[in-house]
Amino acid sequence: MEEIALTNLTTLPPAPPESLLTATQFGYGKFVLKFCLNPVLTVCVLGTNIVNIVVFCKMGLKDGVTQNFLILSLSDGVWGVLGLAYNVSYILWQSDIRGGHMSTMTIAMITSAGINLPMNVSMVTTVIIAVVRCCCVAMPLTVRIVLTASRQLKVIILCIALMTGAFLYVALSYQIVWAHNPHVNRSQYMLEVTDDLLARISFNDIYRGILFNSSFVIAVLCLAILIIALRRSSQFQKQASTANDSDKQDGSKSSAFSARDRQVIKTVVLVLVLFTICNLPSIVWSLVRQAIPEFRVFGRYERTVELVYMISETMGLINAGANFFVYYFFNTRFRTVFRSTFGKEDKKLRVLQGKDKD
Repeated sequence: MEEIALTNLTTLPPAPPESLLTATQFGYGKFVLKFCLNPVLTVCVLGTNIVNIVVFCKMGLKDGVTQNFLILSLSDGVWGVLGLAYNVSYILWQSDIRGGHMSTMTIAMITSAGINLPMNVSMVTTVIIAVVRCCCVAMPLTVRIVLTASRQLKVIILCIALMTGAFLYVALSYQIVWAHNPHVNRSQYMLEVTDDLLARISFNDIYRGILFNSSFVIAVLCLAILIIALRRSSQFQKQASTANDSDKQDGSKSSAFSARDRQVIKTVVLVLVLFTICNLPSIVWSLVRQAIPEFRVFGRYERTVELVYMISETMGLINAGANFFVYYFFNTRFRTVFRSTFGKEDKKLRVLQGKDKD
């Protein structure tokens, strides 16, 4: 998003005519995504994650699973707040409504850049959840002792602190100043950039590239490991249910997961599936950009590039909002607390709250 925002601050020679998308096709795509679909998705992201936060808080934060899913919901919720502000200001800006003391373009650019921090936090939190669950599958007893909920929290806080530092390093290259806006012929708060902006943008591209690609690879590996573990557990349970030999039954039971473990693993697997599907277009796009240099903001295929960025934004919002449905349909405890909180099924709540500790 920062790369698109930079187009509003930088004046470059016009690129050659694009052959992939006409201006009309780009206009239709922009209208559907930026004016219709993304604003609705942003409201959904905000609403579903408020619900997630309420439910996870009521479930209690003694176990690492609930704690980490709460952190993921918090970061997605912040993403929803900033995304809503961005979409509203973007629509006003594109509708030629210039704003009062601060221009709508400035608000859109600030919130666009700000979205990157909660987006990164959500990505890293998802990966940490996946890694912890893989460790639980591989060495459950050791993980319960070493990777306690408090230690997982410390790791996430450390990652957030490092990402915040990197974000501020780039963000401080933008300054809000009171200046004359020629578009409205009056003074407003405007964005001004420092001389080292391009150097900081280059740092940000490298940093986010490493963070995003490494997170995606780790998530895919963890997804494969957890799927294999679930399949093996299912096979062991089938063998245990049909075997007549008591020794074989004992060996099978020791290799199978408990009902709660299977439920947690299924939830994590589906969260990872969503993460992988929604981020796969960005990975493919980054490879295309490496192979074809003309696919850049100021290159020959500028309209295509901007449309792909819009699609990536849409996929990210789908990912941030759809986690609620994973929790609801595949986590019995979440579903019970949700129904109790919002008017249904309060009979089993107290019983379930005393169980299912990680």
